[in-house]
Order: sequence, then C-alpha cells, then structure tokens
Amino acid sequence: MPKKKYPQLTAEEYNTAYMKVYYFLNRDRLLEKAKRPVNCPSCNKKMPYSSLSYHLRKCHNHVKQPKIKNNLVKEDGTFKLTFD
Repeated sequence: MPKKKYPQLTAEEYNTAYMKVYYFLNRDRLLEKAKRPVNCPSCNKKMPYSSLSYHLRKCHNHVKQPKIKNNLVKEDGTFKLTFD
C-alpha cells in the first residue's frame, strides 16, 4: 500500500492550524501582555489589558475608529470619496 499523502488544506484550515501552533508556542508571552494592568482613559479605572476593549465598548459606548477615514459625501446627486 503506498504511503498516504496529506490532503491539500484550504486557506481557512491552514490559518486555523497556524494560529493553534502560534498560540501554543507563545502562550506565556501573550498571557503576560493580556494580564498587564492598564487604566481606562475615560474613568481611570484599573483593569487588565485584556478587559479594556470590552469595558470601553460596554461602559463608555466607545467605537474604534478606522485608521483611514473614508467619507462618502453626496454633492449635487454624485458621490465623492474623500480621504481625511
């Protein structure tokens, strides 16, 4: 019986497997970063870094702004794309 070859992986399966290996190898470093204490910029409450984004969304209704602002402005029936 010939040796079986590994099946071709889809991009999604490859990314899933890659991330599992990445988190396994860098687990300690990632957990240290997540546990470090930070202060909320709005209420100055001390919390772990991993909880900050949840706190900002739920308590302060903070929405993360994209780095590039794409504004679609309607002028005289036409749409104009501006980058500010």
